[in-house]
Amino acid sequence: ELQSRVEIAQRVVAYNSAGEEDLRADRIGEDGDGAIPNFREALALDADNPRARQGLAAAESALIRRAETAARATDFATAGTWLAEAAKVRDSSITIADAFERIENIRSDTLARLRNEGLRDLATPQGLKPARQKLEDALRIALPGDPVVGQLRERIELVTPYGSFRPRQVFSDALRDGGRGPQMIVVPHGGFQMGAAENELGATDAEKPSHYVRFERGFAMSITEVTVADFRRYVQATKA
Repeated sequence: ELQSRVEIAQRVVAYNSAGEEDLRADRIGEDGDGAIPNFREALALDADNPRARQGLAAAESALIRRAETAARATDFATAGTWLAEAAKVRDSSITIADAFERIENIRSDTLARLRNEGLRDLATPQGLKPARQKLEDALRIALPGDPVVGQLRERIELVTPYGSFRPRQVFSDALRDGGRGPQMIVVPHGGFQMGAAENELGATDAEKPSHYVRFERGFAMSITEVTVADFRRYVQATKA
Protein backbone atom coordinates (compact mmCIF):
# COMPACT_ATOMS: atom_id res chain seq x y z
CA GLU A 1 0.00 0.00 0.00
CA LEU A 2 2.82 2.38 0.85
CA GLN A 3 4.57 1.61 -2.43
CA SER A 4 1.35 2.32 -4.32
CA ARG A 5 0.92 5.67 -2.57
CA VAL A 6 4.54 6.58 -3.31
CA GLU A 7 4.09 5.75 -6.98
CA ILE A 8 0.91 7.88 -7.16
CA ALA A 9 2.68 10.76 -5.44
CA GLN A 10 5.52 10.53 -7.94
CA ARG A 11 3.10 10.61 -10.86
CA VAL A 12 1.34 13.64 -9.33
CA VAL A 13 4.68 15.43 -8.99
CA ALA A 14 5.53 14.56 -12.61
CA TYR A 15 2.19 15.88 -13.93
CA ASN A 16 2.51 19.07 -11.89
CA SER A 17 6.09 19.63 -13.04
CA ALA A 18 5.07 19.10 -16.67
CA GLY A 19 2.14 21.47 -16.27
CA GLU A 20 4.34 24.18 -14.75
CA GLU A 21 6.85 23.77 -17.57
CA ASP A 22 4.00 24.14 -20.08
CA LEU A 23 2.86 27.32 -18.34
CA ARG A 24 6.34 28.82 -18.57
CA ALA A 25 6.36 28.01 -22.29
CA ASP A 26 2.85 29.53 -22.69
CA ARG A 27 1.40 26.13 -23.59
CA ILE A 28 -1.74 26.63 -21.54
CA GLY A 29 -3.51 23.62 -22.96
CA GLU A 30 -6.88 24.98 -24.04
CA ASP A 31 -6.52 22.77 -27.14
CA GLY A 32 -6.05 19.61 -25.05
CA ASP A 33 -2.24 19.51 -25.00
CA GLY A 34 -0.43 21.52 -22.35
CA ALA A 35 -0.67 22.72 -18.76
CA ILE A 36 -4.40 22.25 -18.16
CA PRO A 37 -4.50 18.52 -19.08
CA ASN A 38 -1.41 17.86 -16.93
CA PHE A 39 -2.88 19.53 -13.86
CA ARG A 40 -6.17 17.68 -14.38
CA GLU A 41 -4.32 14.38 -14.54
CA ALA A 42 -2.67 15.26 -11.25
CA LEU A 43 -6.05 16.05 -9.68
CA ALA A 44 -7.48 12.79 -11.02
CA LEU A 45 -4.87 11.02 -8.89
CA ASP A 46 -5.06 13.41 -5.92
CA ALA A 47 -8.29 15.41 -5.92
CA ASP A 48 -7.14 17.85 -3.24
CA ASN A 49 -3.61 18.40 -4.47
CA PRO A 50 -2.94 22.13 -3.81
CA ARG A 51 -0.12 22.37 -6.34
CA ALA A 52 -2.37 21.15 -9.17
CA ARG A 53 -5.23 23.42 -8.09
CA GLN A 54 -2.87 26.37 -8.03
CA GLY A 55 -1.67 25.36 -11.49
CA LEU A 56 -5.22 25.41 -12.87
CA ALA A 57 -5.76 28.84 -11.33
CA ALA A 58 -2.56 30.04 -13.03
CA ALA A 59 -3.73 28.60 -16.36
CA GLU A 60 -7.08 30.37 -15.97
CA SER A 61 -5.27 33.65 -15.25
CA ALA A 62 -3.09 33.18 -18.33
CA LEU A 63 -6.16 32.78 -20.53
CA ILE A 64 -7.74 35.85 -18.95
CA ARG A 65 -4.56 37.83 -19.70
CA ARG A 66 -4.83 36.75 -23.32
CA ALA A 67 -8.43 37.98 -23.36
CA GLU A 68 -7.47 41.35 -21.89
CA THR A 69 -4.53 41.71 -24.29
CA ALA A 70 -6.87 41.08 -27.23
CA ALA A 71 -9.37 43.60 -25.83
CA ARG A 72 -6.69 46.28 -25.54
CA ALA A 73 -5.91 45.61 -29.21
CA THR A 74 -9.66 46.16 -29.92
CA ASP A 75 -10.07 42.51 -30.94
CA PHE A 76 -13.08 41.84 -28.74
CA ALA A 77 -14.14 38.74 -30.67
CA THR A 78 -10.86 37.05 -29.78
CA ALA A 79 -11.14 38.40 -26.24
CA GLY A 80 -14.50 36.68 -25.92
CA THR A 81 -13.05 33.43 -27.21
CA TRP A 82 -10.21 33.45 -24.65
CA LEU A 83 -12.58 34.36 -21.85
CA ALA A 84 -14.86 31.46 -22.79
CA GLU A 85 -11.85 29.13 -22.67
CA ALA A 86 -10.91 30.52 -19.24
CA ALA A 87 -14.42 29.79 -17.98
CA LYS A 88 -13.92 26.09 -18.75
CA VAL A 89 -10.80 25.68 -16.60
CA ARG A 90 -12.43 25.54 -13.18
CA ASP A 91 -15.56 26.59 -11.34
CA SER A 92 -14.64 30.21 -10.68
CA SER A 93 -17.59 32.31 -11.80
CA ILE A 94 -16.55 35.33 -9.72
CA THR A 95 -13.11 35.45 -11.34
CA ILE A 96 -14.60 35.17 -14.83
CA ALA A 97 -17.27 37.78 -14.03
CA ASP A 98 -14.57 40.20 -12.86
CA ALA A 99 -12.56 39.58 -16.02
CA PHE A 100 -15.65 40.12 -18.17
CA GLU A 101 -16.29 43.44 -16.42
CA ARG A 102 -12.70 44.57 -17.02
CA ILE A 103 -12.95 43.70 -20.71
CA GLU A 104 -16.26 45.55 -21.05
CA ASN A 105 -14.64 48.56 -19.36
CA ILE A 106 -11.88 48.41 -21.97
CA ARG A 107 -14.56 48.31 -24.67
CA SER A 108 -16.41 51.29 -23.14
CA ASP A 109 -13.21 53.33 -22.78
CA THR A 110 -12.23 52.55 -26.38
CA LEU A 111 -15.65 53.56 -27.71
CA ALA A 112 -15.62 56.79 -25.70
CA ARG A 113 -12.17 57.61 -27.07
CA LEU A 114 -13.26 56.97 -30.66
CA ARG A 115 -16.37 59.10 -30.16
CA ASN A 116 -14.42 62.00 -28.67
CA GLU A 117 -11.76 61.85 -31.37
CA GLY A 118 -14.45 61.69 -34.05
CA LEU A 119 -16.23 64.74 -32.61
CA ARG A 120 -12.93 66.63 -32.58
CA ASP A 121 -12.38 65.65 -36.22
CA LEU A 122 -15.79 67.06 -37.14
CA ALA A 123 -14.75 70.43 -35.74
CA THR A 124 -12.01 70.70 -38.40
CA PRO A 125 -12.53 71.61 -42.08
CA GLN A 126 -11.46 68.21 -43.46
CA GLY A 127 -12.60 66.11 -40.52
CA LEU A 128 -15.60 64.27 -41.99
CA LYS A 129 -13.58 61.43 -43.54
CA PRO A 130 -11.51 60.60 -40.41
CA ALA A 131 -14.65 60.88 -38.28
CA ARG A 132 -16.38 58.33 -40.48
CA GLN A 133 -13.37 56.03 -40.13
CA LYS A 134 -13.61 56.26 -36.36
CA LEU A 135 -17.33 55.48 -36.57
CA GLU A 136 -16.50 52.39 -38.63
CA ASP A 137 -13.91 51.33 -36.03
CA ALA A 138 -16.45 51.88 -33.25
CA LEU A 139 -19.17 49.89 -35.01
CA ARG A 140 -16.76 46.99 -35.42
CA ILE A 141 -16.29 46.58 -31.67
CA ALA A 142 -19.55 47.94 -30.22
CA LEU A 143 -22.45 45.85 -29.02
CA PRO A 144 -25.78 46.46 -30.80
CA GLY A 145 -27.51 49.66 -29.75
CA ASP A 146 -24.49 51.20 -28.02
CA PRO A 147 -25.47 54.82 -27.15
CA VAL A 148 -21.91 56.17 -27.47
CA VAL A 149 -21.68 54.97 -31.08
CA GLY A 150 -25.15 56.40 -31.69
CA GLN A 151 -23.95 59.83 -30.60
CA LEU A 152 -21.09 59.81 -33.10
CA ARG A 153 -23.30 58.48 -35.90
CA GLU A 154 -25.92 61.15 -35.25
CA ARG A 155 -23.34 63.93 -35.29
CA ILE A 156 -21.83 62.69 -38.56
CA GLU A 157 -25.29 62.52 -40.11
CA LEU A 158 -25.94 66.12 -39.04
CA VAL A 159 -22.63 67.66 -40.08
CA THR A 160 -23.29 67.56 -43.84
CA PRO A 161 -26.56 69.52 -43.82
CA TYR A 162 -25.90 71.60 -40.68
CA GLY A 163 -22.16 71.97 -40.17
CA SER A 164 -21.44 72.46 -36.49
CA PHE A 165 -25.09 73.24 -35.68
CA ARG A 166 -28.17 71.14 -35.04
CA PRO A 167 -31.68 71.54 -36.47
CA ARG A 168 -33.83 73.95 -34.41
CA GLN A 169 -30.76 75.10 -32.47
CA VAL A 170 -31.03 78.70 -31.23
CA PHE A 171 -27.90 80.85 -31.11
CA SER A 172 -26.66 84.40 -31.46
CA ASP A 173 -23.37 85.72 -32.81
CA ALA A 174 -20.95 87.80 -30.83
CA LEU A 175 -20.52 91.32 -32.17
CA ARG A 176 -17.32 93.33 -32.30
CA ASP A 177 -18.70 95.86 -29.85
CA GLY A 178 -19.10 93.13 -27.23
CA GLY A 179 -22.85 92.72 -27.68
CA ARG A 180 -24.84 89.89 -29.16
CA GLY A 181 -26.57 89.68 -32.49
CA PRO A 182 -30.24 88.75 -32.91
CA GLN A 183 -31.35 85.27 -31.88
CA MET A 184 -31.17 82.88 -34.81
CA ILE A 185 -32.74 79.46 -35.25
CA VAL A 186 -31.47 76.67 -37.51
CA VAL A 187 -34.18 75.67 -39.99
CA PRO A 188 -34.20 71.93 -40.81
CA HIS A 189 -33.32 71.10 -44.40
CA GLY A 190 -36.11 69.66 -46.50
CA GLY A 191 -38.73 70.86 -48.95
CA PHE A 192 -42.11 72.55 -49.24
CA GLN A 193 -44.71 73.59 -51.78
CA MET A 194 -44.23 77.28 -52.63
CA GLY A 195 -46.68 79.60 -54.36
CA ALA A 196 -50.40 79.79 -54.97
CA ALA A 197 -52.57 77.31 -56.79
CA GLU A 198 -54.09 78.38 -60.11
CA ASN A 199 -57.61 78.60 -58.66
CA GLU A 200 -56.63 80.22 -55.36
CA LEU A 201 -58.77 83.28 -54.71
CA GLY A 202 -56.93 86.54 -54.21
CA ALA A 203 -53.60 85.20 -55.48
CA THR A 204 -51.49 87.38 -57.76
CA ASP A 205 -49.50 86.31 -60.78
CA ALA A 206 -46.29 86.83 -58.80
CA GLU A 207 -47.35 83.96 -56.49
CA LYS A 208 -47.77 81.50 -59.37
CA PRO A 209 -47.13 78.86 -60.43
CA SER A 210 -47.09 76.66 -57.34
CA HIS A 211 -43.89 74.63 -57.26
CA TYR A 212 -41.91 72.37 -54.96
CA VAL A 213 -38.78 73.85 -53.42
CA ARG A 214 -36.12 71.76 -51.73
CA PHE A 215 -32.88 72.79 -50.03
CA GLU A 216 -30.21 70.25 -49.12
CA ARG A 217 -28.54 72.19 -46.31
CA GLY A 218 -30.01 73.74 -43.22
CA PHE A 219 -29.80 77.48 -42.74
CA ALA A 220 -30.43 79.93 -39.91
CA MET A 221 -32.72 82.90 -39.78
CA SER A 222 -33.70 85.41 -37.16
CA ILE A 223 -36.47 84.23 -34.83
CA THR A 224 -38.12 87.66 -34.99
CA GLU A 225 -38.29 90.44 -37.50
CA VAL A 226 -35.54 93.05 -37.18
CA THR A 227 -36.43 95.12 -34.12
CA VAL A 228 -36.09 98.86 -33.68
CA ALA A 229 -33.30 98.20 -31.19
CA ASP A 230 -31.47 95.99 -33.70
CA PHE A 231 -31.75 98.67 -36.38
CA ARG A 232 -30.61 101.39 -33.94
CA ARG A 233 -27.44 99.42 -33.21
CA TYR A 234 -26.83 99.08 -36.94
CA VAL A 235 -27.27 102.84 -37.49
CA GLN A 236 -24.94 103.69 -34.63
CA ALA A 237 -22.28 101.21 -35.75
CA THR A 238 -22.28 102.23 -39.42
CA LYS A 239 -23.17 105.94 -39.07
CA ALA A 240 -25.89 105.23 -41.62
